[in-house]
Amino acid sequence: MLVPDSHAVAMIGVIRSLGRAGYPVHACAETPDALGFGSRYAARHAVCPPIGAPAFLSWMNGYVAEHGIRAIIPTERLLLAIRPEFETLAPLFPVGRDETRLYDGLAKFDQFRQLHEGGDAVVARHLPPMVLVASDEPLPPLEAFAALPTPLFVKVDKRHGRHDGAGSAVHVAQDAGDARRMVETLRADYDKLIVQGYVAGRGAAAVFLSWGGRTRAEFMNLCLHETPHTGGYCTLRESWRNEAMLAHARTCLRIIGWEGVSMLEYRWDDASGDFHLIEINPRFWASLHVALYAGMDLPRMLLDAFHGHAEDEAPGYRVGVRCRLAVPAEISYVVSCLRDAALPWPRRLWPVAEFFALFLDMRVKADLYFPGDRKLYWREWRRFLRGLSSDRRGAGTTDT
Repeated sequence: MLVPDSHAVAMIGVIRSLGRAGYPVHACAETPDALGFGSRYAARHAVCPPIGAPAFLSWMNGYVAEHGIRAIIPTERLLLAIRPEFETLAPLFPVGRDETRLYDGLAKFDQFRQLHEGGDAVVARHLPPMVLVASDEPLPPLEAFAALPTPLFVKVDKRHGRHDGAGSAVHVAQDAGDARRMVETLRADYDKLIVQGYVAGRGAAAVFLSWGGRTRAEFMNLCLHETPHTGGYCTLRESWRNEAMLAHARTCLRIIGWEGVSMLEYRWDDASGDFHLIEINPRFWASLHVALYAGMDLPRMLLDAFHGHAEDEAPGYRVGVRCRLAVPAEISYVVSCLRDAALPWPRRLWPVAEFFALFLDMRVKADLYFPGDRKLYWREWRRFLRGLSSDRRGAGTTDT
């Protein structure tokens, strides 16, 4: 089993899940210092050319043939890179075989257009305020952007890039005029893009394993800390369940028709209970470890289904399991609070105390301090502290 991007915490979770289940895991990454290479659950590791580079497909075909690889864990970048040889390589990926539906499922524009035009009033009510922009349609007027709450998020996908250098990205615009100018510029590089208005609330995820036309597993987590603290990467999470959000996510996934693993990202207002879908990510997500700790072994279940051994009944999971990525993500959360002058001092200082207090709470798990594979936790701490030391030495030198 080939696991790409083995530097990423999500893929480290995949390596651990598959390895402890007995799958022979080959970890690959573009750099030799990928943290996942050190996992005891990786049988082999290899440095690959940059995904999407001219040499990558040749390397992958050679590696698959030499090592008898029977499955490859998908990512957006990897699926886009194999498209020239889709018919040959697609059978190795645990995703749907409908090429058009597969690649439309990788692009935010196509996802939200399908949901917007699906005719489901409940789905529409929980979509974010947005403007869809296509190069073959007139540019929406300034008033359309002005109707969106600020800040605005201009999202582009490599799937609709006009050239190899046009990758996936999110650009932030502070007002409608800024957003429209940004769109005018980006239309030279992208055929389609989406502009979303700001939605307040906590981050939440609804995760699905779909195979053979059926939902094989469902999981949800709620973000308790994010970096920056105003909203972003989820650093402390809790396994969770919200029936209304889960029902909405099921309907969205049915409309899009994705097969494999997918994570639907929401913003949830805990005061009103309202929520809005922000993104659909057809891959394993960064908070995968909280699912593993809660008893939802999604990577193993995906590969089992792919090899014809899908579970008949969707398993449950423990709600209320907390898990965090202490370094560097939680540290970044703390720093973002300290630096925010808009916060009162007690609110700025509390995260510092909480950061250390959570180490004493044995109920809070750690992504990298995983049973049987805890050395990665200490390696990441060493890497972080060495980086701090290097930064301090650099700050102490000046050019004259």
